[in-house]
Amino acid sequence: MKVLAALALALASASVAARSAAEREHGGASVDAVKINIDKIVYEAEESTKICLTGEEKFPNGEVIELFMKKYATSNAEEDVVTPYKCDPLDNPQTCVTFKAPVPASNEVVEYVVVYIPTENAEETKDVVKFTFENLKDPPTDTFQCDGVWFTRQDFDASGDADCINADAADAGVCYQVDLSNVEPGCTKPSNDDFTYCQRNVVKELGSAADEHNAAAAISTLSYVTKAVELTTALPPDSYAVIIHSDTENTNFPQVVKLDDTKAKFSSDPTDSLVPSTNTYTTCVVVEGGAAALEPDNRADEADTVTTASTITDLEVQGKCAPEGDDQPQANFYEFGLMRPSREQTKFHARSGASSAVTINCEELNKQDRCYGYLKRENQDSLKISYANNNENIDGTNIITVDEASLESFTA
Repeated sequence: MKVLAALALALASASVAARSAAEREHGGASVDAVKINIDKIVYEAEESTKICLTGEEKFPNGEVIELFMKKYATSNAEEDVVTPYKCDPLDNPQTCVTFKAPVPASNEVVEYVVVYIPTENAEETKDVVKFTFENLKDPPTDTFQCDGVWFTRQDFDASGDADCINADAADAGVCYQVDLSNVEPGCTKPSNDDFTYCQRNVVKELGSAADEHNAAAAISTLSYVTKAVELTTALPPDSYAVIIHSDTENTNFPQVVKLDDTKAKFSSDPTDSLVPSTNTYTTCVVVEGGAAALEPDNRADEADTVTTASTITDLEVQGKCAPEGDDQPQANFYEFGLMRPSREQTKFHARSGASSAVTINCEELNKQDRCYGYLKRENQDSLKISYANNNENIDGTNIITVDEASLESFTA
């Protein structure tokens, strides 16, 4: 019964002309009969095609799921070709299933019909898409995302890589680019359709980093002193950090910079990149050879990985360092003001050196008011300001680091 039903479906699918977001044709079945919707087709290799459904829809376990791939003839001397494929019954319901179907030729018109029959004698559950496949002509490309923003990485080409956002592209031989479109890199959304097809055989997404690398890539401080976002510990050499700015109108961002030990130093003119504000910086790190940490016994795996996003919010610190008091020589004090990033954040911890610390309580001020404080500078140490916690001698989270020179350069 299932074989006959599938054959009838294949014959009926020849009448499908196109699919749009508003209306689809399904081999003669009414729209109301459709139970599944193809959301994405992923070409993982030359003979590996993955079909994914929309949202929370899943292919059921225990059923034979079939795919009919139809290649339309390009001339009157040729015939259309329909090839059926099957995947083994699933152990658990899955959003995606993979078939041994080939990647179409460039500019080839193809149609996919995915189908299964839930129970004996039941109506087929199916969906159909038809489109003209366009092969990506770019060289092999890696892709990854950080905080919802997609980036691509490929070999540097001096003849055509003007949009590289890493300043060392020519020297390093690698070009990072940002993709602000609404389509995942390597994916194409056919006109007037509500699905995409992705060429993972050409564009590959970097994997997630190991836990130890995610911990190392957590932001330790935003430093006015080094003009950098500083991470917790060093990562493998030749790792790169992505820096995203919450002000999307800031044309200096996103940036991609090679790590200098733990520092992701702002590129271009640092005074243009790091301007005291209450904006948020987000970083992810492309870890050189990071996959080896996931499988320590497989040292041959040198694939790069990407860490989870880490964020820090600037506090728009301004001030100066000045001598105060009657002691001779006079002690130097940091006199500073900060802006609260939210109404809820009212207390801040300030520290210089190991023993000079104070809590700044701003709860009696309006959020838009600058909150001021002062603190004795210990030796020549910098000033670290963070969200306050319950221990006055320990820095809180969201640490901003300044010193006398940086306060002078950023304070009008």
